Amino acid sequence: MSLTISRADKQNTRYTNLKALGKSVLVSAGVAWLRLVTVNVSGGAANEIDIYDTPNETVLAAGLGNRVARIETWRSTAPYSLEYDVKLLSGLVVDLSGGVAADVTFSHSP
Repeated sequence: MSLTISRADKQNTRYTNLKALGKSVLVSAGVAWLRLVTVNVSGGAANEIDIYDTPNETVLAAGLGNRVARIETWRSTAPYSLEYDVKLLSGLVVDLSGGVAADVTFSHSP
């Protein structure tokens, strides 16, 4: 299946850059599109990014988030991008953990 992003959607695309470990971060609240994840600098051994469709960090901490993807940043040499183009129904929350933090940019739109 192929998805074409309309010009209006591309104009509304936002980005969030993260470089820290140990905390879940609400990137976008409510319905959103996760467009692209760019690993600018790979993390250290065992560094992972978990991406969730969940309304906030509290719900995720309670074990109720729906994981969309896990990226093991240390397995590939950065920079690289992963295209998702998936609709998230609750919100976009990411969790960076393990090793030395990667530098990651999330492209998303409402």
